[in-house]
Amino acid sequence: MATNLLSSLTPTNTPALTMSSTIPLSQDTAPSSLSTLVNEANNATPRMNEYGSQHLKALEDSNTNRVRYFKSPTIKIDIGPERAHWNIPRSLLLAKIPYLKPILEPSSTEKDTAGIVMHNEDPSTFAHVVDWMLTGEICTPQDHQENESELFLPLLALHAFALRFKMQEFAELVKDKIRTCLLGHHCLPTAAEIHQVFSTGNEDSTMKRLIVKGIVDVFLGVTPQEVLGGLEGWSRVVASHPEFTAKFLMAVKVRAEVLGGDVDVDGAGVKVGRKRKRQEEAEEEAEREYLEAKRARVVDLTE
Repeated sequence: MATNLLSSLTPTNTPALTMSSTIPLSQDTAPSSLSTLVNEANNATPRMNEYGSQHLKALEDSNTNRVRYFKSPTIKIDIGPERAHWNIPRSLLLAKIPYLKPILEPSSTEKDTAGIVMHNEDPSTFAHVVDWMLTGEICTPQDHQENESELFLPLLALHAFALRFKMQEFAELVKDKIRTCLLGHHCLPTAAEIHQVFSTGNEDSTMKRLIVKGIVDVFLGVTPQEVLGGLEGWSRVVASHPEFTAKFLMAVKVRAEVLGGDVDVDGAGVKVGRKRKRQEEAEEEAEREYLEAKRARVVDLTE
């Protein structure tokens, strides 16, 4: 995985944006897919081909609002140190990334913004964001390979991007995708992916809790042989990072105590709901105790 993708996992509050008013706008460009939005190294201007025209007509027949996006002027967005760039309709950016509104809708005394530069963002991550803006779906690799092909890192980078640009809807969609990978496909993050999550961001981040809860759900819900890598894979995951190991073991202990070994309770929805509530409260308390103990150790070391 590229270094800039790893560095983009931290959800900072101030995305690095540079504006330009000298880049010409294309008034009539109507890209219909990710491939027609991406400019190649020769800086060719995206053009509508026959497929694009047919696809745009289908969009127009099914969704007038969506076509309206493509009738607005385009904004050139440069991503990363290599300045990979996209021409994206202004209306589409406003609808999907409201954080950019102050930049894209300047006061009457200011010039219109023709371009935005995001030096610190990763082009592959932004490509998935553009894909979502166009299709409403997140398209990432679906399966782990034996060589740890990193299914979760792209999703974690997308979640961090969503937090930086305050894209709540997109952030929730990414978390749903991660839940699906964990529970729907019985697919575990690799040890490297878990280590990356627990080495960046805030101690009490939502993503850390999601990863711990999802992996515990898989651990208690399937046999080791049903997960790629079997017992050996589990051992690598559990030992991936000290903080994850501690939280995982505490969560398993709390889950076992709350459920009392009776995981499948048929016809007792109320009891299951109460057990789940007690379980969540106990997990939160265990996490607080862990963080307090960790802070206490830091104080002892500095005295």
